[in-house]
Amino acid sequence: MGGAKAAWMEAQERGWDAPEKHVCPDCVSDPYLKALIEGGVTSRTCDYCGEQADTEIAAPVEEIMPAVMGALTHYFAEPGGAGVPYESAEGGYLVEPTDTADALMSLPLECNDELFDDIVSAIAHFNDGWVEAGQGHWASEQKNQELIGGWNRFSNHVKHRQRYFFTATERDFGQDIEPSRLMPELASVVSELELIEGMDADTPLFRVRARSPSNTWSMDAENLGAPPSRRAAAGRMNPPGISYLYLALEPATAAAEIVRGPPCSLALAHFRTTRPLRLLNLIDLPAIPSIFDYERLREREFLVFLAEFVQAISRPVEKDGAEHIEYVPSQIVCEYFASVFQPDSPLDGLLYPSAVSKGGRNLVLFPRFDEGDNQFPQVLFQDSWTAVAEDWTALSKLIGSSRGVP
Repeated sequence: MGGAKAAWMEAQERGWDAPEKHVCPDCVSDPYLKALIEGGVTSRTCDYCGEQADTEIAAPVEEIMPAVMGALTHYFAEPGGAGVPYESAEGGYLVEPTDTADALMSLPLECNDELFDDIVSAIAHFNDGWVEAGQGHWASEQKNQELIGGWNRFSNHVKHRQRYFFTATERDFGQDIEPSRLMPELASVVSELELIEGMDADTPLFRVRARSPSNTWSMDAENLGAPPSRRAAAGRMNPPGISYLYLALEPATAAAEIVRGPPCSLALAHFRTTRPLRLLNLIDLPAIPSIFDYERLREREFLVFLAEFVQAISRPVEKDGAEHIEYVPSQIVCEYFASVFQPDSPLDGLLYPSAVSKGGRNLVLFPRFDEGDNQFPQVLFQDSWTAVAEDWTALSKLIGSSRGVP
């Protein structure tokens, strides 16, 4: 077999045949593609922008083609290969294919116009008809879409249809993720991304309560800790009658969660962890990989879902009397991770971003019913102090920084 024929068969098998040109990192927008080019430079001239240098600055277009093709074939497929029915009477597929240019733009592939045209030609020469194909099939969703849709349906179901026995009736969900499957699916995402992390012993934590100067209650652990179960109202993470301990890693965050405007008078409490904690960390999520990093596309799907999920469980809820309903989905999630999810040992709590303080970090501790009367042995009360803000300037200082905190 001649060399030219062998090269052609190889190009046909992989689905592209790159132009014999060189491209520099400045001609693409995606950081991952830039890195591929930087790692494969062999030319001192870019054939697209015309940039020239004394050292190698441009790589063969072939360097980025596997990444582009990997992303394209993850989200799209040839209609027949994706299982799209062919309607012989109409003379076409049930779903009209889109061309290569539109498919690449939807990823999106953002680059030099001439480079874009060359990439389109390199692929369209072998196939110029594509359909969206979640997990390889035209009628399926991508994993992140499946999980996000499953979470939205789960939330609606437990808020408005069936709360306590949602595993019993799942006939309406068809091929979608049923409510009973969503928690194990979420657990698998948490495990695969290794989101269980430790918190050191002796870590400072903070809690705030509104306290008028006329109040006479003692500023001690009993009054500044978690309320007793008989008085526990529904919260973002806990159902009514079950007390969780809400804390923050910064005094300013703890204050921002309580204060709505001046004038205000607050009681601030300082706790410290008594031992290392095991926590589900929904704050420091890994960066979402590039859509062109095709070896990490599964991780990308999970992280796209988690970003949406964390936003959903931490967004502000209007205090209009119906907040106990809006809190139900996140309460179920917390109870699952507090009581069911125990891959090695029970979790102590969950870290989640503040909905009202940008960059603020919140921690909810799960109660421990197996360690005597103290349901929160993970922390120990240290001290307390008061803070007063009569106007917006004083309040801004209180919430926007840690000034005034001993």
